[in-house]
Amino acid sequence: AVSMFLILIVVGFALVPGHDLTIVRAMNTLHTGWLGAVTTAIYFVFEPLPSIILTAVIAAMIWKLKDLRTAAAFAGLVAFTWIPSVVIKEIVHRPRPDIALMPHPFLPVQTDPSFPSGHTAFMVALFVALTYVVRGTRWHLTVVTVGTLVTACLALALAIIVPASITWGLLHP
Repeated sequence: AVSMFLILIVVGFALVPGHDLTIVRAMNTLHTGWLGAVTTAIYFVFEPLPSIILTAVIAAMIWKLKDLRTAAAFAGLVAFTWIPSVVIKEIVHRPRPDIALMPHPFLPVQTDPSFPSGHTAFMVALFVALTYVVRGTRWHLTVVTVGTLVTACLALALAIIVPASITWGLLHP
């Protein structure tokens, strides 16, 4: 985990803001109509407060269905995987693309750093933790499949340097 933490910081500093502008602008052209509405909704549904509430609700369900220890382990794994990605984001402090250069700017303007994607890090952390909870059960393959699909959809919706968040979430636990 420490090695991955340090590698992501180095990668974050190595990425030169603006070099990915062509890709970011191309992805941003898709932010219209129903697809724009869906991607915006996904972004807001997985903001930090709703994500914390979702984690708490799932932990409560796990407590009810299994036990407190498993629920606490689930919530702890989500937190201890997600929180360091926020620390990396603050250390690297990579600016978001200039919205004036976007064909369809995302509003409201996001002022926090963009690397790594906190939304994607949360989603990977959530599904990795769920995978541990259901390992050895008939639900394991379903959770892995749904987690992969949901994370891929979220990554496409955000389209902002998500490989770092996915890597962190998968290798940290």
